[in-house]
Amino acid sequence: MRKMLFTLFAGIFIWGCKKDKDGTVTVVPISPTELTATVISTTQVNLSWTDKSTNETGFKVQRKTGSGAYADIATVNKDITTYSDNGLTPATTYTYRVYAYNSTGASLSYTNEVTVTTFGSAVLTTTAITNISNTSAKSGGTITSDGGSPITARGIVWSTTSNPTVALTTKTIDGTGTGSFISNLTGVTANTTYYVRAYATNSAGTSYGNEVSFKTLNVDITTGLVAFYPFNGNANDESGNNNNGTVNGATLTADRFGNTTKAYSFSPNSTISVPHSNLLNIKSNFSISIWYLSSSNDFAQDLITKGSDAQINSWWVRHHTYAIDPNVNFAYKPQSQGAVQIGTSYPPINTWTNIVGVVEGSI
Repeated sequence: MRKMLFTLFAGIFIWGCKKDKDGTVTVVPISPTELTATVISTTQVNLSWTDKSTNETGFKVQRKTGSGAYADIATVNKDITTYSDNGLTPATTYTYRVYAYNSTGASLSYTNEVTVTTFGSAVLTTTAITNISNTSAKSGGTITSDGGSPITARGIVWSTTSNPTVALTTKTIDGTGTGSFISNLTGVTANTTYYVRAYATNSAGTSYGNEVSFKTLNVDITTGLVAFYPFNGNANDESGNNNNGTVNGATLTADRFGNTTKAYSFSPNSTISVPHSNLLNIKSNFSISIWYLSSSNDFAQDLITKGSDAQINSWWVRHHTYAIDPNVNFAYKPQSQGAVQIGTSYPPINTWTNIVGVVEGSI
């Protein structure tokens, strides 16, 4: 009988290894696992993984942008299992993987791949302007994306010049988060063009919506107007009611806009007097407005009066000096009563101030 020769292989195992001169065999390290990536900001991603080897020299971190090729971006020492990737581009997608290495070579595989996108700017639009009046309007915005980072502030900002920013004080603060919001625009001047943008702030900074503009309504001062003194070189009443004034010692000067002969300067005992008329015999529901500048608080002066302190149905705007507490007030004297002060303010020196008094009811 012929003998049969069988050679049996139970399996073939190939390991990366190196035999040193002293006979020591070194194998490549086991691959790390459980890679995670956390977006910290618009320019930073933090990585973390699990070390499965006891003989690595260190780890290599690889990164690719979008569908590009991987490249080594960092080397960390053995037993270190974290890395912060800085200097990235906002709103950009990155994919990472990590492998271990030693003198024999690289681990036979990589960690799992992790893909993240750095934070970006918010995306938003500005709401069209509505409810326009001479002193206010309404707008708002819609934030469709927070850029991956929570919106911490939102609102609108406005100015009389284009491209207003949140560095201005003329803005609203209308909550947080994405979605739509409504903003009330107040404190504007009549008959003026304004530029408005919605804004949203996140960790990437402040983003702005499209710019919209509008013009506030003009003030209608003709309805119920009794007297109007623009001081166009004289003290005539330009309301059409002929309540013209007579200048007694006052001299023409520049107004708050620097226009010459558009205001009057008063020295002690100088006045502008207006003859009494039935139109000026106002006893209910009226208002007055006067622009005023003082170079000193060291005096007491009636700025505008109807009647005198001793008369009933009289009113006045007066600059007082009370020790170190000067003020301007609007007061009136109802029938059979003492004078009632209805407004007080502290006027700044050498600054034009608008004083307005309103009486609702009868005096």
